[in-house]
Amino acid sequence: MADKVAPPLPDDEAYITPDELAALFKVSVDTVRKWREMGTGPVVTKLGPGKNSLVRYAVSDVNAWRLSNRVPNPSAASGSAAEDVA
Repeated sequence: MADKVAPPLPDDEAYITPDELAALFKVSVDTVRKWREMGTGPVVTKLGPGKNSLVRYAVSDVNAWRLSNRVPNPSAASGSAAEDVA
């Protein structure tokens, strides 16, 4: 009997590593880890049970997270520029 081969995932269901996510947003891998620990980053997929299982991010989840964090005009959201300096 031939080995079963899983069909390829569609592009929006591709997965990236924490290193790739960090590179995408130009942040450190430690920042990505902190997002995961604090629950503020993209939805994570753990590959296996336990603390040391591999972590991956579905591209579709990364895009949804990115869009959910958009702000139309950051300066308008925080008030005047003087408030941002203080």
